[in-house]
Amino acid sequence: MSELTKIMDDDTHMVLCKPKSTPGFIKKLSDQSILPEHLSFEGMVPALPGLVSEVLKKVCICAYHVLSFSQLISHIPYYIKYIHVPYPIRSRPSALNEDEIDELVEYVDQIVQVFTDIAIKSGHLDESDDKIPYVHVKIAVMTTDGCRYWHQDCVPFRLLSTLKGPCTEYVLPQHSRATLENRQNNSKHAKPMNLGDVAIFKGRGDADATQIYNMPGIVHRSPRLDDTGLNRLLLVVDIPQEGWHFD
Repeated sequence: MSELTKIMDDDTHMVLCKPKSTPGFIKKLSDQSILPEHLSFEGMVPALPGLVSEVLKKVCICAYHVLSFSQLISHIPYYIKYIHVPYPIRSRPSALNEDEIDELVEYVDQIVQVFTDIAIKSGHLDESDDKIPYVHVKIAVMTTDGCRYWHQDCVPFRLLSTLKGPCTEYVLPQHSRATLENRQNNSKHAKPMNLGDVAIFKGRGDADATQIYNMPGIVHRSPRLDDTGLNRLLLVVDIPQEGWHFD
């Protein structure tokens, strides 16, 4: 995924990395009868090799046993600044077996390391001897349209990968203005990402909403899920921003 570093070029707005082969856990999750609730995760984690997968595995493994919320949190290492488990803790079958969960968390760990390296080299994330870099990681189960209107993200850049179900749609920069002016409607210029693609694309940063037509951020939206009965699993990696719901 070294090609993702091209996002640092001024004239590059989006880089799409296609997997050489489909990971086994993605093949397993392609079964739409599986709702992978226990794989949900949101937290600001230390972006050091191995730590991300350690945190994710503790959540993914523990969450489908009978645990109280306090018991689950006690499994999380002390260095995690923020964590949210967006589902009730109750006994449930696992969508993935332990080997497949290992594959999933190692996959996410690898992606986080690439993202962190880009964020540091581009000056958006600080790294020093006395400061561990943290990134925001979210793995979300989606059963509705989510971000249903065409939009640009208010971030310097963001990484997205759909691990299950319909994928994020986007338009090329030359079609951004026309698409934003009709943000509630379908676009003939829409292109879908493919399952397992890893995309990193620029947002419009903290630019005022009145400037959106002149900003380089990639225009995109969630795929339509309402009334389809489909579900998806989405991975999002972000640079922590001031004003978010953690320090």
